Amino acid sequence: MPRILAVSSRSAGTNYRALDGVRILLVEDTDDTRELLAFALEHCAAVVTTASSAAEALEAFRRNRPQILVTDLAMPYHDGYWLLREVRALAPAAAVPAVALTAFTERYSRDQVLAAGFDAFIAKPIDPTDLCRALRQILYAPR
Repeated sequence: MPRILAVSSRSAGTNYRALDGVRILLVEDTDDTRELLAFALEHCAAVVTTASSAAEALEAFRRNRPQILVTDLAMPYHDGYWLLREVRALAPAAAVPAVALTAFTERYSRDQVLAAGFDAFIAKPIDPTDLCRALRQILYAPR
């Protein structure tokens, strides 16, 4: 079951409010990584829905219509590429920016990921400040 995380206004930091109210769907099959990334995005004032699989994420996407999709590429059963294809088939979901995350940079090249239709590729481990900055840049860049 996807989880929607609330944002606390008590946090402070350089990028706090950088993603103020932005609805993000975060897909990561590793629990610790998912929790850490969700926390980092919440710190930037995003509203985060998490999913632990691509199938769960597709259901959450249909229900919540996020403003940006952030997904791990290497997941069991259906990978991030499958999820992106399914999301892009949903109109008007084709306009939702999608960001690929992976620790397997030797398996997934930046060019391959971008050619598949992702808007950005971020290698793990991910610095939380850089993640917020990158998502803001992607979200507000001219498309």
